[in-house]
Amino acid sequence: MKKLVAFILTLLMLASVFGACGKSVTTAGNTETTSDGNEKSTSETTTPEYEDIYVDDDDRSDVPVIVEHEMLPEEKIPSSFSLIGTTHLPPIDNQGSLGTCASQSITYTQLTNAVSRYLHSKDPDIKWDPSSGDEKTIFAPKFTYNFSGSGTAWVYNIIKDHGALTLDRCKFASNNGYKFGDQSYNREKQTISWPTNSGDMEKALNYRINDYEQIWLKTVSDKLTTSDEGKDLLYKIKDAIVQGNVVVTGGFSSSWRYLSQSDIKRSGLDADNDMVAVWCNGTNGGHQVSIVGYDDDFTCIFDGVKMKGAFKVANSWGNWGDNGYFWVMYDAVNRVSAHEELNDKKKYENRTVALDQFCFIYWEKDIVAEMPQAYVTLKLSAKNREGFYVELSRTDSTDTAKAYIPYLFTYGDNFEGIHSHSFFKDGESTVTFGGTVDAKKAETGYMTFGYNTLTESACSFEDFLWGLNLTVIDGPVTIEKISLYDGDGKLRAEIVPPEESKTVSMGAVSFVFDAGSDPKSNHDVGSYKFKNSASGLYISPDADSALRISSDSNPLNATELEVQFDLVNRNHVIHLGGKQYILDIRDKTIADGVDVKFNAYNKRRNTQTWKVVRLEDGSYNIRLAADTRYALGMVDGKPVLVSGVGIRDYGNWILEKAGNENMTVTVRCNSNGKLMAEGRIPTADKEESITVTAYSSSGEKVNSWKVQGEGELRTLSYELTGLTAGTYCFTFTDSKGKEVSASYIALVK
Repeated sequence: MKKLVAFILTLLMLASVFGACGKSVTTAGNTETTSDGNEKSTSETTTPEYEDIYVDDDDRSDVPVIVEHEMLPEEKIPSSFSLIGTTHLPPIDNQGSLGTCASQSITYTQLTNAVSRYLHSKDPDIKWDPSSGDEKTIFAPKFTYNFSGSGTAWVYNIIKDHGALTLDRCKFASNNGYKFGDQSYNREKQTISWPTNSGDMEKALNYRINDYEQIWLKTVSDKLTTSDEGKDLLYKIKDAIVQGNVVVTGGFSSSWRYLSQSDIKRSGLDADNDMVAVWCNGTNGGHQVSIVGYDDDFTCIFDGVKMKGAFKVANSWGNWGDNGYFWVMYDAVNRVSAHEELNDKKKYENRTVALDQFCFIYWEKDIVAEMPQAYVTLKLSAKNREGFYVELSRTDSTDTAKAYIPYLFTYGDNFEGIHSHSFFKDGESTVTFGGTVDAKKAETGYMTFGYNTLTESACSFEDFLWGLNLTVIDGPVTIEKISLYDGDGKLRAEIVPPEESKTVSMGAVSFVFDAGSDPKSNHDVGSYKFKNSASGLYISPDADSALRISSDSNPLNATELEVQFDLVNRNHVIHLGGKQYILDIRDKTIADGVDVKFNAYNKRRNTQTWKVVRLEDGSYNIRLAADTRYALGMVDGKPVLVSGVGIRDYGNWILEKAGNENMTVTVRCNSNGKLMAEGRIPTADKEESITVTAYSSSGEKVNSWKVQGEGELRTLSYELTGLTAGTYCFTFTDSKGKEVSASYIALVK
């Protein structure tokens, strides 16, 4: 089952991302246009060899919320402005042979600048100077690249969830640029290792972002200066720079065409330093860079045409161009030039936009320079750092639950960064935290995750159960220690899991921390039986088909459906346990009355993910993620899509945990200060009992109790005696020794 789940999630993840790799092989120096419209190189300057993934991120379902920003009035926008030479801008970096351009422009340049300005706004006397090259103040591209790969949105989302680490603790190997290894697969461990030394990921959580804004040029019809919408975008870019923000952009660097030496001289520019991109000849070599200035009066002459206005851009190719900087003319960002002469089909047949997107974060409102309200550190040992993933959850006293999988694991099977098959040779299959390929011994890593996406500022640490689920796909993985902290860095609970549950070869193990005394329940993903509230009928397959949903009033024959979290779009996938069929609709038509059935997984269908929404009465709506106006309903004993009042009348469902998972057990201190095991055993299994075992924080068994439910509902309410004050890990097993609930970590006072 776990292999099936992993397979389905991997397919879903890969299906949602598409990109194009471009390897720079063309000259990026100056070119001179001949009379026949062809170009010849007039410079020996070439781009470094690199490979960058260029992803059209607006195809993802988790497009970020647009950031509101108060723009300056027109009279306060000067004709030129530059961030170069300020305290906050780091020196030009050199990505060498690594495809790290997105992390270079976002993490190294944009985030470094924003955090520095934010910290200086809070403390003008702070000793924080990225321009000096101080590695303690510059954020490391390795941190985001090795966890996300090369996608623009991927890098931003890593910073949102995990933050970023500074260069003094996280650097690629370097030799005149970042170094991966050689053609004989002698890989640099320093480059391919993860930043999982003790304290690394915890320190990174101190520097996160609330959000970012990504605007594609196609939203203004690829017309930066030749449309009103484009001019508004240009104004927005200028405003961001004037207010101290770096703007990340991207284009096709191998297709950029620059002023020839003769045109540089004709323009009165510096022939030794000025590098000016004047148009883009195709779509080769996706590359991200940073806009750090602009000049409306910057003028050049190209092909006899006088062009005016340009962006000052920071690259990541070391001492290339003008000490790492170059100009991009505004007109180069128009698909159709504002100058008729530069639209000649013979000369400029492959003309496209030089820059196709602009990404904004604002230092005054998007920087989060503090720890999350709660975070957890795992000390793990594994041979394969990619053989598992973690899901975090929190549940409050009203039974409102939230869960998410950190973005680090979302990109676990994408491109170069996190996953290792890009640098494996034939026969290799695993890599450790420290970068050892096909290690014979497990290596230890410390992974810290914040609950920042699950909490509200008005709530306190004690308001929640804090959940942790570790799913192992390719083990074994050993959990050496789990430590839970509050936002002040205070250790609230620390536990060494008992031997029975600390090493996982395949499958999942769950832990729940309870920092308060109020009762809280814990809902999570797993196997459920779906019962329609209105009809009382359950979902089960037809006798003649395992693919179609029908109803059955006998709960013993009801199908157990697997509810899994979709790693990509953070909705839910509902499928038949043990079969590769996913809850779907009859065809692509979304309308009332359309049959709901199981279809084989199809990456081209957008109707195979759902939003499982809990209602106030404890029932659920199963909303279609592609159009949340529609939900799963049961009308006349037939599962169909319903909307509007149909959801109210036919679309409420009760999710019953299947088998012994229907046992819901927790440990808490009641109002009298007694430590109680509380919950229930399924009514159908009256002879069943539960063994509650307590382990000390060091993993030693302290005590155990065999308890049975009482009454028709088999309610559990059993006092656990004989424990002194301390932190304990409680496990719950049935009469066959099977764990029936997540391990529960509680503070006994």
